[in-house]
Amino acid sequence: MEIKRYKVLFADDEYWTREKIRRIIPWEKYSLEFLEPAGDGEEVLRRISEEKPDILITDINMPYVNGVELLRRVQEEYEDIITFVISGYDDFSFVKDSFLAGSINYLVKPVGKIDLVNALSKALEIIGERQAKLEEEKKQQTALQKASSFIQDREFSQLLDMKTAPYTMNTALNNHMEFVGASLILIKIHNLQEFVQMYDHDMNLLSFSIKKRLREIAGEGNLLIFNHVYRSNEFLIAAELKEEQVERIAVRILKDFSTITDCPVTIIESEHRFSMDDLNEAYVQDISCMMLRRFGGGSVFLKAGKVKNAESGSIVSRISEAQMKEIQSCLKAHNLPGLKKLLFEEVGLARCAKEQWTYLEVRQSVQRFVNYLMEYYSKKMDAGAMLDAQSLLEMADKAAEQMDEEHLCEVVAEIMEFFLNAAQPETSDSIKNGILKAVAYVEEHFQENLSLSALAEQFHVESSYFSRMFRKETGENLMLFICRKRMQRAVEYMGDTDKNLTEIAFMVGYDDYTYFNKVFRKMMGKSPREYRNAIREETGRLCGNETSSEEEKS
Repeated sequence: MEIKRYKVLFADDEYWTREKIRRIIPWEKYSLEFLEPAGDGEEVLRRISEEKPDILITDINMPYVNGVELLRRVQEEYEDIITFVISGYDDFSFVKDSFLAGSINYLVKPVGKIDLVNALSKALEIIGERQAKLEEEKKQQTALQKASSFIQDREFSQLLDMKTAPYTMNTALNNHMEFVGASLILIKIHNLQEFVQMYDHDMNLLSFSIKKRLREIAGEGNLLIFNHVYRSNEFLIAAELKEEQVERIAVRILKDFSTITDCPVTIIESEHRFSMDDLNEAYVQDISCMMLRRFGGGSVFLKAGKVKNAESGSIVSRISEAQMKEIQSCLKAHNLPGLKKLLFEEVGLARCAKEQWTYLEVRQSVQRFVNYLMEYYSKKMDAGAMLDAQSLLEMADKAAEQMDEEHLCEVVAEIMEFFLNAAQPETSDSIKNGILKAVAYVEEHFQENLSLSALAEQFHVESSYFSRMFRKETGENLMLFICRKRMQRAVEYMGDTDKNLTEIAFMVGYDDYTYFNKVFRKMMGKSPREYRNAIREETGRLCGNETSSEEEKS
């Protein structure tokens, strides 16, 4: 990291004094830049605004503008500059006047190296204290802005829910936010992981920063911009804008986001509404429109309710009844390769982007397939395994949301492995060591967006073989292993921090609180809120018992 150098300007009307101070210490070793000295106070005032010194050292007796007057002017006009005096006069009145004019020290000529270093150290200490104070104030301001941003997000997110909207409408809207004929613009970032890394897993900072970026990009006046607190990858803009204005904003957002992320972004404009009371209806319309977008990696801008929308089309059932019977045959024969070939090649899930399936068709096909597996094996699995199977179904649904064909197929293949529990070959020592290293890596990086193929490549093992070996060594499917690690860390955060549950979900790798809530409830038997309340009650009870014990001793 580059070390900041602070600028020092010295003023004295004697040439030899200026040269002596220039050479008296190695300025650069003290992280100081010694500017070309000035010959008088007038020159200092002329140069100071351009060269911006951090420290000013001045003589008292100089022509045009003397040292005391110079110090007064600097104190009035450039209060951040640290000043002190080196002078041949030791008269008390000069010393007093210099201190009254803001000087932090008064050195008498001939000045020694130690005295100069001590004076400079004091000046740097003051600069450091000021910077620390400014940084602390900036942190506090940022914390308040993030808190305010989250409160607004929470209030408006409730308006998107049909059940809670009537109860929160009056408290959430201020008079200046009463839109008439407003439309709702949904901006969905399908994979938020790049942003998560960028903002160091600080959900509130990420939300605040992206909203600020959206406002700057939009460049319009009365916009309501908020982040869906339960689906962190959704940002919404409510505004009274003409269609051409919305389109300009959408194009600018897509262009800007393409410079910072490779993940797809979907922007949808709802039909115009009569008032903000219909915000939840507009949101449902936007989500419905998103279901009809083509599956794949490209970013798109869609207009809901448009009959001739290029993204709309008839929804077809991608798995035929004949193929469902073939799936059943594969399951009876315990034929994992045949099952993969059937779903990925014959049904075409591995070509869903190329063949332009809609997002809804992909989701429905995956859900139908996994639900059938669950139904087929339901009598052969215990309750715990069925809960794991349900978690896998939700993981597949989440994978589809990322619009990544390869990742989706990996997740579905993992699900097949889970259900069929394919025969596991003997493991060589080298493979076993590789799997153990992979387990250690996953334990360290569980909050990241890990994939089977990336891990298999990293540890030089074929992906389906890696999956089987991982399960053999850990007794658990890779995705469930990651999921369980995330839940364990979430529980730790609940007990050790005061962060809200949405932040905790974000910190352990979930950008969708609703999904985190479902997974947590399945694995821990309680909702995150119920679990945290139980922790706090237990902590309070233990603290009460400790207090009682101390009272008994006394």
